[in-house]
Formats: sequence, C-alpha cells, structure tokens
Amino acid sequence: MVTGITNKKGNNVRSSYVFHVFVALIKYFVVMCLYTNDLNVRHFDMVFERKSSILKRDNRVILVSGVTGFWYKMSQECVAIQNKMSKTELLSSFVDHEDMAYFSDLLDKLMEFKIVLTEECVEDNEINSVSFSLTDRCNLQCKHCSSSAKESSADDSLSTSQVKSILDKLFDISPNRIILTGGEPLVRRDFFECLSYIRDRYNHELFLLTNGTLITENNAPVLASSFDSIGISLDGYDSISCSHIRGANVFDTVMNSIELLKANNANNIQLSMTMTNQTIPHVDEFESLNKKLGTIPVYRAFSPLGRGKENIELLRRTFEISANSEVMNYSPNEIVSAYKCSIYEQQFAVRSDGYLCPCAAAFSIDEFKTVNILDVADLLRFLTNKEYKEFNGYDNFASIHPNKFLHCKDCDINLFCFSCPIYTYAYSMYDKENFEKMCSFRKTECECIWSC
Repeated sequence: MVTGITNKKGNNVRSSYVFHVFVALIKYFVVMCLYTNDLNVRHFDMVFERKSSILKRDNRVILVSGVTGFWYKMSQECVAIQNKMSKTELLSSFVDHEDMAYFSDLLDKLMEFKIVLTEECVEDNEINSVSFSLTDRCNLQCKHCSSSAKESSADDSLSTSQVKSILDKLFDISPNRIILTGGEPLVRRDFFECLSYIRDRYNHELFLLTNGTLITENNAPVLASSFDSIGISLDGYDSISCSHIRGANVFDTVMNSIELLKANNANNIQLSMTMTNQTIPHVDEFESLNKKLGTIPVYRAFSPLGRGKENIELLRRTFEISANSEVMNYSPNEIVSAYKCSIYEQQFAVRSDGYLCPCAAAFSIDEFKTVNILDVADLLRFLTNKEYKEFNGYDNFASIHPNKFLHCKDCDINLFCFSCPIYTYAYSMYDKENFEKMCSFRKTECECIWSC
C-alpha cells in the first residue's frame, strides 16, 4: 500500500496500488517534457504544462503550475512505463469503478489547475494584461519609488503620436486588460487625448494606476467613466503616516480625490500600501480606512530598486525568526499559491521609453528589457513566434527563475519563497544581508508544505 496523494490543503486522498500507474504517467509527462522539449506529445491526449515544475524531498513530490500557482503533493513511486497510455486508456485499466471515478476527477483537477493540459490547450497564450508606462515623470518624489521617477518638469521619452502607435499595436493583440501607469500618468499634457484614443478603439478592461493627487472636479467625471478600475497609492492610514513616504498634504488630497471619484460613480477604487518597516505595524488601521471609504486594500512588496535602494535602511522589512514568531503557526491552508510567472505569454509591460520588459516591477532594470515595441512590425507574430527569446533581456530574466537562480535553484521550497523573481533579484543584489535573513525566514515559514 502506498501513501495517498495530498492536495494543496494538506488533505489525504484515496490510497491504492493503482496510484503507481497515475504517478508514473505524470512522471512520464515530466520526462518527455525535459528530454524532448516537446510538450505536444502526440501519443497522449494530455501534456505536462511547460511552466509547471517539480519539487522533490525523500519519496514525495510537489507538482506546481507555473501559470496558476496551484500545487499538488503526492508520493513519488517509480514504476516503469512499458506502454504509452492516453487518459482514456489509463482510466479503462482500472478494475475498481470507484478508483476509476476518483482518478478521473483528480486528472480533471490537475487540468483545472493547469498542471496538466489537454493538447488543444497547450498553445492557449491569450494575453491577459499589459502594463504601459506613459511617462517616467511624477509630481511626487516618494522614498520607495522603484522607478526613481523624474520630476514632472522633465521631458517625456514618447511623443503623443508614438504613444498612439504603441496603443495601436496593443489593440492588435487585444489583451484582456491594459494598465496605464507611470511615473504619474496624469502629468502628461496629452493624457486625456490618449485616453479618448483608447476608449474609441478598445472595449476591454482599462485600469489606471495613479498617485491620486491630480484628480480634480473637472477631470473626475472623465476618469470615473473611462476606467473600469482605479488604483491609488497611499502608503499610510492618515496624514502623518502617509507623509513619511509620499510627502506633506498628499493624504488629504487623495481623500478629496476619492470623494470626487465616488461622486461620479467610480465604485472600483483600490488603495495600495507598500509593506515597509513603517507601514507593516499599521495594516489594521489601513484596513479600517478602506472599510470606511468603501475602497479595496492592496498590499505591495517593497523593492530595493530606484529610490527604494537609496532609502533601504529606512524602509526595508526586517526578517527575524524567534520561537514566538508567527511563521511557526503557518499551515499549507494559508500558503495558497506557489510561484507563477507567465511573461510574454499572458502578460508583459511597455516602459516609458517604449521598450518591452517582463512586467511593471522590472521597469527600472535595463538588463531585462528586450526590444522597443515601435520597432516591432507585427506584435502578434512577435509574441506567437516567441521572438522575444532572441534577446538577452529575456535570457537574463529567465536566469532568475527559482529553479535557475544561483541562490535558490537547489532549495526544495524555492517555488514557495518569493512570489516574484524581481524581488528575489533586487534583494540578492542590493540587500544581501537581509536577503539571507529573508531566506531563513521563508524556509521556516514554508516548511509546512513538506512536514504536513
């Protein structure tokens, strides 16, 4: 009798000798993917998703979807595969109908989690989200800004016509969501001209990221009617806490902006707070503020890039472990998601100079940029044919995947440690001492994925 599969919540599931066959099938997917580099294994009607990964410890295995972050833990039982089976052939080999029904449901669950895919889903690379930085200028000089946004009096890299050309390219691939960000997008004198251009040609979700200080009685109606969601960075729960990072009078200005937006029926407003030593003790107060305002709280990780690197001693989170630390009380139920990143397949970003990069978190890292989107004749073909892989910026970013990054590749919880490789990279480069503390902290915090 073998140990049963354990799901991501740590619950044991059915044990049976036939489990050998199931594990062997999954392992065969893995072997075929690793050694043939061909996910379209035609003798199966299922394939192992290319971004999925495997962690191993003793006789246990954790399968992780790199697309959804969902994961399954199971025993590792090696049984040689003599014949190639499809899902139908595998299930028809069961004598026990209850086993057959159970494993059919389990295979469906692995496909739902996108650990395993049907062949027709393998090339389903619909772009879900594109972040477009309209400018690297900003009217604020926040201490934690990872982009080191320039003063608002500086010049923009992209002209109005170039912004519209980039937007046309994005419309051609029809992403589910476009996020307009910066810098501060509203410092552009042509912002509302560009916004009108978008709304006349794009019918999907449009999201604005702003500091909220340039919203007025005149422009609030246009913003409220044009954007499906508006995210405002606040980093505090009152005027004093907000001023520590964002400057004087910002809090009151943002409160007035929210009032103006809500008066114009903007009902999907997010307020974000970056998690620093100064803000972490006040999460409860921030939650209360959002409840009072009817806004959605969002928490962002601090990144030691840009001005964040300059102010790292003031802002960085301190990671220490003690016998009474909360990390000792974590369970698999609380570790909902593992590492996931689908750059250029489900998301990418356009910098304020037009260069493509993996995501907004990488705006300030030149090593990760690929090509200027204005030089891409056919963006859909560029993405479909994976032409971005020809650029060093893609290789550089791929090298910081937890399974490849020097500091993380040999660790058996590396897919549960950092949610984003950009932060792993930033801390390992610019805050090595705290990176080591953070590593120990997360190993203790996530050990439960193996110990349960």
